[in-house]
Parts: sequence; structure tokens; C-alpha cells
Amino acid sequence: MAEIAFWAMLMNGVIALGTLSSGRKTGTPAQALVWLSLSGLLLVTVLMARTGGSGGEIRHTEFHLQQSEHD
Repeated sequence: MAEIAFWAMLMNGVIALGTLSSGRKTGTPAQALVWLSLSGLLLVTVLMARTGGSGGEIRHTEFHLQQSEHD
């Protein structure tokens, strides 16, 4: 999940950069790009929250194997 959130964040950054550059040429950014950037921001926020929430669910099989050998 973390890798998906990372790539979504990068793609949203590229879209936001495109929004900023379109606004520099015309004075106002294209509304479609603004809404796309905001939608991407919402998606990235949800993905990052899920990634942070699932941080305790990471399984380290190497630790579980060592514990079972000593028991």
C-alpha cells in the first residue's frame, strides 16, 4: 500500500506542477487541472492515511521463525 501511495503522490505532484505552469502562461490555471489536482490531493490523503494506519500490520516472518525455534 505504501508504494501505491508514494506513486500516487508523485503523479499528483506532476499534475499540480502542470496546473501551476498553465496558470503562469494565462494568468489563471485551467479549471479542469485545478479540480484534477484537488481530487488527486484527496486520493493521496486517503491512501497515506491507510498506509499510516496499517503500519502496525507489517509482518516480519524472520522474527516469527526465530521465536518458534527458541520455544
